[in-house]
Amino acid sequence: MTILKGLLVFLFFGLFVSCGNEYTPKPRGYFKIDLPQKSYQTYQSDCAFSFDYPLYAKVVQDKSANGQPCWL
Repeated sequence: MTILKGLLVFLFFGLFVSCGNEYTPKPRGYFKIDLPQKSYQTYQSDCAFSFDYPLYAKVVQDKSANGQPCWL
């Protein structure tokens, strides 16, 4: 019972102390993301497909493909 009274006193004290300052909201901000220039190149190989991919990307063969040459 004494723990409950102490908790209530602490709660009321916290509520009264925290109400003294005025709240000022911060202005809305956004992150600036610099994306690279859009430019693509075509991937062509002996596989049955081709596709366009960005110049900053790199096409690599999957090491866990168990010998499948067209798994990228």
